[in-house]
Amino acid sequence: MNTNQKRMGMLVGLAGVILTILTLFLPYAKAGKESKSLIGIAKLYIESDSGMWNDKQRETFYKIFVPLMLGLIVLFAIIYLIKCMKTKIVGMVVSNILTIVAYELLKWDFADRRVVPGSFDKGIAFVVMYIAFALMIAGIVLSIIEKKKQSVDNNIG
Repeated sequence: MNTNQKRMGMLVGLAGVILTILTLFLPYAKAGKESKSLIGIAKLYIESDSGMWNDKQRETFYKIFVPLMLGLIVLFAIIYLIKCMKTKIVGMVVSNILTIVAYELLKWDFADRRVVPGSFDKGIAFVVMYIAFALMIAGIVLSIIEKKKQSVDNNIG
């Protein structure tokens, strides 16, 4: 097996991680001509004042929750990348699942509070994030296949 075939899983996984990070900067919510990325939404939450929330506990929670979820998405994507480079399949699976869970939790919260969709329409990042997750999953599958082929080649040779 040549080197390019051995690293295809890593390259596909890398593409998924890069797309995940880039998606944080793509339009996630839009209203008319205005759009906000996930990073932009987190910044709005951080900069919001107590008059917007009418509840100090909610204000404190969301000023922490939204940026924390974005931080976790980035952290788990980076962990996936590290595990991908070392071809640690279990680590790739776990970090990919955690990345998806963090994103879905954030998305569920926005939907529950009728932010996106609701006050805002869905932006392109809504779809692109799932493409990124699919690439990460494809990277896992290709890495598994590569490992199996390598173990077969080692047993034959």
